[in-house]
Amino acid sequence: MRKVFFGLVIVSMIFAVQVFAEDLQAPFSGLLGWGLKTDVNIGYLGFVATEVIRVDVIYADPFGIANRLGCSPEAVNWKVGLGGAFGKDTTGTSFQTGALFVDNVIDVVPNAVFGTGLYVGYGLNWAFYGIGRTSGFGGQAYLGIKKPLANGYVPYAELGWGCISAGDSTQGARVNLGLQMTL
Repeated sequence: MRKVFFGLVIVSMIFAVQVFAEDLQAPFSGLLGWGLKTDVNIGYLGFVATEVIRVDVIYADPFGIANRLGCSPEAVNWKVGLGGAFGKDTTGTSFQTGALFVDNVIDVVPNAVFGTGLYVGYGLNWAFYGIGRTSGFGGQAYLGIKKPLANGYVPYAELGWGCISAGDSTQGARVNLGLQMTL
């Protein structure tokens, strides 16, 4: 699992380097031409070294939350994706689990300093598969900062709290690094 973790880190770096290699003025309909907004992120959860890997699809606000908050429709997004977590739970027992994630992300300050945006997010997760574990529900809440680059690439960092329940839960501080991209 750790090889997969570091493999995703390397792939994310390759995508980030590709941003600088491409012509910034060329029209861009996505890496594969699909126009689908996606997200790949890696991070740590809790103080027991639990690694979390996620791949999400990003959707525009289908519930009209932006109108109720009085902000632009682009300021509210939903992320739905699959991921995995591995490491140790609160009892110190090693575990591996697959999880479904659903997050709501709201841009608080879209272009604060030098085009860098500040956002908040919250969501639920369901650990649907675990080696020797039962499934369970968890959640996450976080504050993030992002910097849009050319061709739809958006690197970001998040800090918050999270919980994944696979048997004994793993919870605590949550630190994520990720890259949004258009496929």
